[in-house]
Amino acid sequence: MNLLRFELQKLCSKKIFWGAFALVFCGNLLLFFLLRCPVDSHQNALHHKETEILSQMQEYPQEEALEILTRKYGEMDLVLQIAQNYQDSGQQEEVFSSLLADAESKFPGFAEQYGDSPLLTDLEEANRYWVAISHVLDQYQALENYRSFLSSISQRAEELSGIGVFSEENSFAYRNIRKTEQDFAHLQGLPVTAGGSPDGLEAFSRYYLTDFLALFLILFDCTLLLSSEEKRGMRRLIRSTRRGGVALTANQLGALFLAGLGSAALLYGSNILCSAAVMGFGDLGRFVQSMDPFRNLPFALTVWQYLLVFLGGKLLAVCAAMAVCAAFFHLFGNGKAAILLFSVVCALSFLAWRFFPSQSVWAGFKYLSPFGLFDVYQNLCVYRNLNFFGYPVSLSALWLIVSVLLFLAGSLVSLLSQKWELELPFAIPQRKRKSKTGAVSLLRHELYKSMIGRKGWVCLALAVVWCVSTTSTTPYNAGTWEDQCYTSYYYQVSGPFTPEKEAFLLAEQKKFEEIPGRFDQLAEEYQQGLMSQEEYLDETQRLTYDATFQSGFDQIMKQYDSLKELESRGISGRILHKTSVENLLSMLTEDHKRAVVFLLLLILAVTGLTAYDYESGLRPLIQSTEKGYRRLYWTKAGLAAGYGVGFFMLVWLPRWLTYFFYNPPMDWQAPVQSLKGLENFSASLTIGQTVLLTMGYQIVCAALLGTAVLFLTQLLKKAIPSIAAGALVFIAPVLLSWLTVLEENGWFAVPLTG
Repeated sequence: MNLLRFELQKLCSKKIFWGAFALVFCGNLLLFFLLRCPVDSHQNALHHKETEILSQMQEYPQEEALEILTRKYGEMDLVLQIAQNYQDSGQQEEVFSSLLADAESKFPGFAEQYGDSPLLTDLEEANRYWVAISHVLDQYQALENYRSFLSSISQRAEELSGIGVFSEENSFAYRNIRKTEQDFAHLQGLPVTAGGSPDGLEAFSRYYLTDFLALFLILFDCTLLLSSEEKRGMRRLIRSTRRGGVALTANQLGALFLAGLGSAALLYGSNILCSAAVMGFGDLGRFVQSMDPFRNLPFALTVWQYLLVFLGGKLLAVCAAMAVCAAFFHLFGNGKAAILLFSVVCALSFLAWRFFPSQSVWAGFKYLSPFGLFDVYQNLCVYRNLNFFGYPVSLSALWLIVSVLLFLAGSLVSLLSQKWELELPFAIPQRKRKSKTGAVSLLRHELYKSMIGRKGWVCLALAVVWCVSTTSTTPYNAGTWEDQCYTSYYYQVSGPFTPEKEAFLLAEQKKFEEIPGRFDQLAEEYQQGLMSQEEYLDETQRLTYDATFQSGFDQIMKQYDSLKELESRGISGRILHKTSVENLLSMLTEDHKRAVVFLLLLILAVTGLTAYDYESGLRPLIQSTEKGYRRLYWTKAGLAAGYGVGFFMLVWLPRWLTYFFYNPPMDWQAPVQSLKGLENFSASLTIGQTVLLTMGYQIVCAALLGTAVLFLTQLLKKAIPSIAAGALVFIAPVLLSWLTVLEENGWFAVPLTG
């Protein structure tokens, strides 16, 4: 115990240990709040309204509550229409009375139920109540979906067992469908109940940035504790003792596991607490299968049990990764080799987890590699069986087994490695500190001092992690029928607008205008006996199908009207896809999040360029040289500007990669006036040119911000005051601007947003 206490004290007594953890913990909490927790002034009111409706519905049986909510949802559509029309009319009582009378004729008793309700006159309150009703309705529909899901498993197993390969009893396919049926059989009759939104549980369950930070701390702790003997040449001396360092290794592993578990518990625990505080978990005693995102869980867990299992799974993954990392250090006896190998393993593991398809034969590497072990949600809540020599084995079971085996194997290798030592088959290149002439590059020296000496590489690593984790490559898919109709028309009229395209739109408009009259004509012809019932039904069905395209076509026509207005001013506009336009122009909130991350990383990195000169007392010595501080300062200014550009590119790159992958193609050659809201833009530029100029302007601003942070550090001289002042001067205005965007749709113009 004394040795364990000594090793733990040796690790925890280092200031850099606490500094790195504080940086990671605060960065994780800030990023989780920005990326996962909605900041909305109306969120509390909406949550209160949902809780009120839910408590009312729990007085009824689930089937009756679902019927009531469905009826209320339909009524709220009418309430919203009345509130909107009443507001548009300037709150005229005559209009209100007319609208209420029309509603009463459609729904008898409507006036008695809602006549005195403020919902009919307050559009904001009506919209909030409608959203609350829809959220609670989703919860009750999830209960019905789960029962249907359980009943469909047995039915699907019976249907598939008589088809082709599924009917071969010795095949993996047959065994898999039977195992699936058995795994969910005990859940029949599970008492699922509505009790809250799944948003809080989903927020931390599917947040993976903390996994990167946990792996970084694992590597950092191992380097800090296990490299000390190597640097002092003590490893060979320890191995020559009677026990060969086994006791020391065991206690070092114990110290690492305790430090890793403590750090991970605080990281993941803060995510859970933040989710609970902002979104809530609802009734902790209900089964998580009551919510759609967790219905594939093959064993019954209540919400509080799921929280414990999730946190325990993360801690087990941390122990497994820590054991593997420590094994590399003990096995090779070389800190650089261990860092390189562990980093490569984690990188390959992440690539497999990120890009291997779920149904691939390599799915085992996707979910059971070191990084995949951290994905507790996928391993537990997404039911999947892997093919193990023709037999289906539950991914959840394999995840648990592999985690324990890696933990035991890594620990055992560390203990046994005292008897031998491995070497890499190649030499790790060493950095040359000086050239052959003895000259030193000032730029390279300052870069090394800030990146290595002042740990600027941590900021760079966090920027890369942000870039990788926030990039989405999911292709665009028109989800609703309305979007599909719109997209179909868009591809027919996209590009330069020609008279032929205009004639096509006018012809389609005329066709839709004639559809109601055509229905009346068909009904008249059928009543007069001019067509058979079969012909009447066929024609009616065809017209009904054609009419479903009108919702998408109407959106195209709105853009066509704007196009004609531009033509009257001599501008040849084009019709652009609405999704591409909305995502290009409506990203204020996302830009503010990115600006906060960018400024935080920039301040931490640039502060290290100057603070060391003052804290070490080198400033007077440098000023006494021939060129004084001038050349060195301009070198630092160039590096600060370079940091600004580099961090800006890394932080903003996911936005553009996601935009190009996720959205329909944008017509970059179209005049910028084709964009909604920029119709009065005076410059004759295309959309592509405008975007490039905006990005160039933002890059210049990022470089200037880097030099501004450097100037602030020059004034304050020390690191901590400089970081605090940088946060107050640069980050605080962006945070205030971000909150203004969300609350009042106004924003304080900063160079990095908008």
